[in-house]
Amino acid sequence: MNSIKNFFKSKIVENVLLFFLLLGVMITIFTPNLPFLTGGADLANQTMICYLGLSILFMIFGMRRLMIVAMISTAIFAFFLKETTNARIKYAIPNLSEKITLNLINLSSIDSDPIKVFNNIAKKSFDVMIFQEYTPNWSGIIEEKLLNSYPNSISLPRIDVYGLKVISKYPIISCDTFYYEEIPILKFNIQKNKSLFSVVTAYFPPPINKAARETDTEELNLIAAHLRKNTDPTIVAGVFNMVPWSQEIQQFKDQTELIDTRSGYIPSMDKSSGGIFGKPVTHIFYNRFLECTNFNISRADNDEYGIEAFFQLQDNDLIK
Repeated sequence: MNSIKNFFKSKIVENVLLFFLLLGVMITIFTPNLPFLTGGADLANQTMICYLGLSILFMIFGMRRLMIVAMISTAIFAFFLKETTNARIKYAIPNLSEKITLNLINLSSIDSDPIKVFNNIAKKSFDVMIFQEYTPNWSGIIEEKLLNSYPNSISLPRIDVYGLKVISKYPIISCDTFYYEEIPILKFNIQKNKSLFSVVTAYFPPPINKAARETDTEELNLIAAHLRKNTDPTIVAGVFNMVPWSQEIQQFKDQTELIDTRSGYIPSMDKSSGGIFGKPVTHIFYNRFLECTNFNISRADNDEYGIEAFFQLQDNDLIK
């Protein structure tokens, strides 16, 4: 124990540790456009927990400067994550306006028996379901389990990850597909009773290199351009493969004034959620004409396969 204390009390060791502690904070908050650094910044929640653990360790060994820096860094991470996510205290209270519910399902995330998963999906009652990574292999089970309850549908099957399928209990009165290069972006309108809801959905390639990051940015810019003059209640849902605090998502939210349905993210040991290194990359956003009353992770048979959000029209008196 004494030898460990003496090692850490060395000025050289202490200064090196201080440098790397501060460097970790800077890289996470001001992430350089380098794949191996952006991947680390995606784990900001886990890094914050590690910094908290280090601060306790430094306190045990009596290393005051390192403890203070680690604690301040932990607080900076917490503030950063709070400011870059929708850290509301609670969701909106249900009102008397029209409601809409949406379930976004990433078919490639289904690891257990698909029949069990779709039996669970069929028991739920959503107004709209969006299936990402939709290939022709999934058409049979979706038609068998769901289409009787969802008579309205749009299908864009692909053999790659960009396939899309939408099913709805209510009429789809218009549909438009626009592309960034070969990536389809689907925009459609749902008529529920006397209310119109606009929905946009797309898939984004994982930002594993500079080219993929540029593709994601341009795809987000294209969606933002289509939404800029939109005055309808709007929902944007998709597998973004980017965390909420990423620079790309932050810029997209600033451009569109969209709000995230997630109220934060806490990593867990649950393997169905990706384990301790899990990160939120599937998102549902909405504009100021809507309120989010609830958000859930979709699970079945210990399998996390998507996310679901519940909305209501905003009170007209609150829209400015």
